[in-house]
Amino acid sequence: MITTRDHLAAARSVGFNRLSMGVQDFQDDVQAKVERFQPDAKSTEVFELARELGFASINLDLMYGLPGQTPGHLAHSARRAVALGADRVAVFGYAHVPWMKPHQKKLEAYGVPAAAERWAMFNAARAVFLDAGYQAIGMDHFAKPTDELALAWQKRRLFRNFQGYTVLDPTDLVGSA
Repeated sequence: MITTRDHLAAARSVGFNRLSMGVQDFQDDVQAKVERFQPDAKSTEVFELARELGFASINLDLMYGLPGQTPGHLAHSARRAVALGADRVAVFGYAHVPWMKPHQKKLEAYGVPAAAERWAMFNAARAVFLDAGYQAIGMDHFAKPTDELALAWQKRRLFRNFQGYTVLDPTDLVGSA
């Protein structure tokens, strides 16, 4: 499904003021390998629409360790996130588990980066965010220093749930299979 102005406007009309976008990588060559077709132009359009409609905080999720990805890809994606003005960025590692997700087996044809390569990718993104003045939060998040997540981190009033870091007090979660 493609996010439209109407989708974002409907979310704002019922009180949503934050948005999280799963970009993974801004470059088409990596997206093509993992069969994810979300061009940079579309991500940029949705980001800018969200700002225009008044979303106060926008998070971008990036991913490292994808087949065919390099440290250069991560640095490029991090620079794009900074250029867009993302308030927060999560940089997650790709989990290659073809025994649980058989469709991932075909990605091996592109080469799944080894641990040292993955570390170099993460650090390429980390360097961009730190150079741009973002606060490193925990093991995989970055935020502008004025963002409430960064402020809570500085005061040690931050919590983590299954979706990442939050300034909200922990709550019970109930799930079913």
